[in-house]
Amino acid sequence: MCGIHFVLAKPSAPFALSAFFKQAFLTNQLRGTDSSGVFAVQDLRGKKPVLSLKAAENGQTFAETSRKFSEEVHRTPLTVGHVRARTHGEVTEANAHPFRVERKDGSFIIGVHNGSLLNWRANIDADKYEVDSQWLYSKIAEDGLEAFAGFDGAYS
Repeated sequence: MCGIHFVLAKPSAPFALSAFFKQAFLTNQLRGTDSSGVFAVQDLRGKKPVLSLKAAENGQTFAETSRKFSEEVHRTPLTVGHVRARTHGEVTEANAHPFRVERKDGSFIIGVHNGSLLNWRANIDADKYEVDSQWLYSKIAEDGLEAFAGFDGAYS
């Protein structure tokens, strides 16, 4: 299964957080090497955009590719990293995490998933998705917390 790591930081956080975040991509390769991704919430009030990057490359390579994120991790309130161990779908950038799903009202949700859902392909609209995680986030975007009642399997 996948690996997730994150940093909650204040502007006064030590610069050593950068080294930690980069090292977390390397360490989390024990949880998966198929793809990697990161998203950063720049402002908890939603006044700045959420930045994200994902690629079909292992954590070590991605740590170098995403250097901007690790160098800025001490300046963003929340930064989340993910390495993927493929359980569904091909190893592509599109299937890497994080998944960002737009809502009808123009807002969006973004997230990473660790786990594997059971029988998710039997659900309505599941055929539109190659990866259970992307389907999961689209259901949460549509149904909110009620979506969790329809999930079966392991997830965090």
